[in-house]
Amino acid sequence: MPFDNVIFRTSMTPFFYKSLGITKIRISDPNTEVLNALRGHRDIQVIVGVKDQDRAALAESEDAVKNWFSTNIEPYLADVNITVITIGNEVIPGPIGPHVFPVVQSLTSLLKSRNLL
Repeated sequence: MPFDNVIFRTSMTPFFYKSLGITKIRISDPNTEVLNALRGHRDIQVIVGVKDQDRAALAESEDAVKNWFSTNIEPYLADVNITVITIGNEVIPGPIGPHVFPVVQSLTSLLKSRNLL
């Protein structure tokens, strides 16, 4: 289990962050436990990452990006303050680096079409 998701395991997490004055968090993937715990706490800005293993498939088609977004982001938009979606962290240069730009293009197009960008 990645360390960055360990602290999110309870519904008390948003209150813990608020008590420390934390207003922004980053999760390395769209973890449903974390996102559900953050429902209703729109004062905490959330950065959500795309899993490394998902990037190649997302680079293949805009439909794959739409499906990923519909499954992993859209269900939370009404009550979680998702402010950024990261596509890659330290992946350029590298074997998955070429997948980043196509995913960025498709995701940008999708966000614009839904007036989210």
